[in-house]
Parts: sequence; C-alpha cells; structure tokens
Amino acid sequence: MKNTHKKQLNPRNYDAMSKDEIVSFLIEEQTRNNELETKLAAMQEMFKKVMDQHYGKKSEKTKALKDQLSLIFDEVEVTSSTDEELESELDDEKVVVTKKKQGRKKISESNANLEVVEIVHPMDELIEAGYENIGEKTLEKYRYQPAKIWIDRHIYPVYQKELEDGCTDVKSLYEGHTFLKGSGASESLVASVINDKYAKSLPLYRIEQSFKDLKADISRQTMSNWLMLASRSYLTPLYERMKHQLLQCDILHADETTVKVINHQDGSDNQKSYMWLYRSGVTQPNILIYEYQPGRGQRYPKEFLEDFKGYLHSDGYEVYKNLDGTTQVGCLAHGRRKIVESLKSVIGETEGKRIGSTILKSINHIFSEDKKLSSLECADRKTKRDETLKPLFDALKNQLSDANLKVLPSSMLGKAIQYNLNQFESFQRVLLDGRLELTNNRAERGIKPFVIGRKNWMFSNTTRGAKESGIMYSIVQSAKENGLRVEPYLIHIFESMSQKTAYDPTYLDSLLPHSKSLPDHLYIKSKPSR
Repeated sequence: MKNTHKKQLNPRNYDAMSKDEIVSFLIEEQTRNNELETKLAAMQEMFKKVMDQHYGKKSEKTKALKDQLSLIFDEVEVTSSTDEELESELDDEKVVVTKKKQGRKKISESNANLEVVEIVHPMDELIEAGYENIGEKTLEKYRYQPAKIWIDRHIYPVYQKELEDGCTDVKSLYEGHTFLKGSGASESLVASVINDKYAKSLPLYRIEQSFKDLKADISRQTMSNWLMLASRSYLTPLYERMKHQLLQCDILHADETTVKVINHQDGSDNQKSYMWLYRSGVTQPNILIYEYQPGRGQRYPKEFLEDFKGYLHSDGYEVYKNLDGTTQVGCLAHGRRKIVESLKSVIGETEGKRIGSTILKSINHIFSEDKKLSSLECADRKTKRDETLKPLFDALKNQLSDANLKVLPSSMLGKAIQYNLNQFESFQRVLLDGRLELTNNRAERGIKPFVIGRKNWMFSNTTRGAKESGIMYSIVQSAKENGLRVEPYLIHIFESMSQKTAYDPTYLDSLLPHSKSLPDHLYIKSKPSR
C-alpha cells in the first residue's frame, strides 16, 4: 500500500487495487476522518466557549436569567418602572383620616434607618375663618446633602507667668497632631478615602477629582501617604489580632487571585503576584484576611496556615492539599461549573449533552437536598446528610465513572467529568462535619471585592503598597461582613487608637470588626447576636 494516497487523488486507480488494499485504504481514511471530526468538534467547543465568555451570560444557574442588566448603556431605561407604575409611584399623596392605610408603602416605611424630618404646612387663618381640620395629606421625598470638606483651624492660646523663683511658666492645651503625626488629615477624611478605595473600589485619581469638585486640592500622592501611615500605625495591629484569631478557628475557606506589581521590593521579578484570601467558616466570627505574596506556590499557604488545625475549604488547586494539620474540603460548585461550561460548548442535541445534563441534574439535586437541612443544628445536619446526601454522592460517582467511559476524554465534557472524578473524594468530605459547606463560595465572595477593585486600579505600584492594601482590604471587608458602617467604624478606631501610645491584646480585640463591644451606632441595622 505504498502509493495509497497517490491513488486517492485519482479514483480510476481503484481498478488497479486489490480488494485488501481498498479495504485497508477505506479504514485508514475513516480513521483520518474521525480524527479530523474530533479536532473540528474540539475547535467548535473552544470557539463557542470563547464566544460565551465574551458575550454570554456569566451565571451558573441552570435556569436562564431573565435579564442581564450589569454594565449596560440603557440601564436606567431597562430598570425603570412602566409608565403605569411610574404614575402610580408619583401619585403618593394619601389622605389620612381614620381609615386603614391603603396604597403603596411610604418611602419612610421602606427606609426605617433614615431620619425623617417633618415639615408641617398649617393654614391657621382657615381655622380662624371657621374651617375644621378633618385630616392631612402627606408627601415624602428623598433629600440629599452633597459631601462637604473644610479646614478646622484649632487655636490654642499660650499663657505665661513669672514665678517667684524667677522662672517663667508657659502653659497651653496644644499637644500637636494626635492622629497621623505630622499630617493635616483628620480621622474622618482618611476614613472616607479608605472607604472609597477599598469598599467602593474607586482609584485614587477619581477620589482626587471628587475633591477638586469640592474645591479641595489634595493629591493622590498625599492620600497614598495618609493610607500607608494609617495602615502601619492603626490597622496593622488590628490585622495581626484578626489573623491570630482566624487561625484559632477550625474551619477556614481559602482562595487566591492575581495582582500586578510594578516595582518589586522583595527581590522577586514575577509578572504575576497574588493576593491570597483566608476567611472563617459560616458558624464562626466573620474574619477575612488578605495576604499579598509574590507567588502561587504551596509555601505561601503552608506558612500562613502553620498554626492552623482543622478543615480547609478550597477549590481543586493542588497547593491547598496535603497541608499539615488540615483536611481539605472540595468545592462542588467548581465541579458543577465545569459541567455547565462544557454543556454551553456543545452544539446541537448529542449523546454527550444528554450525559452531561444528567450529571448536572444529579449535582443540583445534592444542592437542593442539602438546602433543606440548613435550619438544623450542626449535629443533626451531619446525621441527616449521612442519610440523604451520601446515597446521592454514591449515585453521582457511578454516573461520572460510567460517563468517563463513553465521553471523549479530550472534549470539554470529558475534561469536566475527569475533574469531578479527581476531586470527588474532597467533595464528599462535607459529610465529616455538619458545619462544613458544599462550596467554597464564601472565599469566592470574599475575593470578589478585590477583583472588582483591580479592574479599576489595575496594578499596585510597589510590593509595600500591595501588602498594605491587603491589610486595608482585610479591615474594610471584615467590617462589611459584620454589618458595620465602614466610615463610622474606621473613625471610631482611629479616634480611639490615636489617644493611646501602646495597645494590649484585650484592647485591640475590643476594636475588631467582629467584636461584641462595638457601639450600636456603628451598625447598618442592628448589632448581630453572635
């Protein structure tokens, strides 16, 4: 069959081929066609995946989202009410006599935390003219007071007295700067900048512009210096106490994401550095710790978790596995995500799509059954999970093993199935303790504010700046997770700590975001019970 492919170019040569040569030729061509079809299917999957990543919905929910409203030009038009609803909303004048209140809720009822200023418009002359007051009409409107920045000039008179011994005694209340010594920044202004940058993800150049709009000339460099000094002087001691308390927990969640650093000061020259996140479990105080590191190797979580003993929720990244004293718990949401992404890439109704859909349905069933157990105490939840989830896990593993024999390994679905099989043992570890979760979503939610901020400021200028940013993200995001109003909370700790020259652990613990001794007015709603 030396010249088989030459004969292919001229079908008339088939007459000169033997029966065995023709059969061999056809088998070879069929094999070649199968290989080409496999490559074509893989390319179509990849193309569809890229198109979905750029233009498709980002939700992992199996039901299609009704609307995709984020970052769209006509958001105001899309999200506004219909003309009929708008007319109804604008017609909010209600006559209050003795009848039961009707119609839409007043805006004051939907915003119980807002102050309500009552402005009465009486017509006393009508009472004098013989009219009777039979009720009232009310009109409620939101009011907004724009931000304001000004300079407080503190004047301290200096007093002098000649003493009998001939000495001069000079007295004044002046003590110099107590907050950020040598700086003209107040606690409230630094708290506002930190809140804007680390809670609202605004880059410093936009904050600088907002100050200019208020006729204040405060440069980015000046604000950057304030933040670095505030972090080192006040937030770092709190950060270290939070880290210490976090490592006393026995359930943690971990994740990591990239951060670009321009000027490395630690001897590294990595194009990609990383911000690592470690946070407490759902049944424990809300503590989030962000830690900058120049790399993504196992040495970094190993060093951070050196004193930790317990369960570690994470994705399938290998560095989280086989750490001394930890039991890694996998994220079933990642397994489901792989299946969902593979199904999006399948074109048409195929056997692979049917297999993938069946697996996805089984995973969703596990989530659904576990959700029914969320109200149970931890010990009871573990018992019920053994009864309900363990059989479902066993069935899912059988489905995955069977599908692994039928689906092309190089396809996206084949890779998704293999991923789930590789991680399956870690998925099942959720059955070991009723406090554990099926997913690592807590860590993913925790890392998201940093990812959003990164899209705005794009990089850190220095290694030192990246480390200080990790500290400020830790304080701010922990405050948000504990229901605190970020700016008032920061002002509270700045005002308190600037009056002291040393901080003992008990004092620092009283200022942590999850402390039960914080004043009630710092909370958005009410102080959490735990």
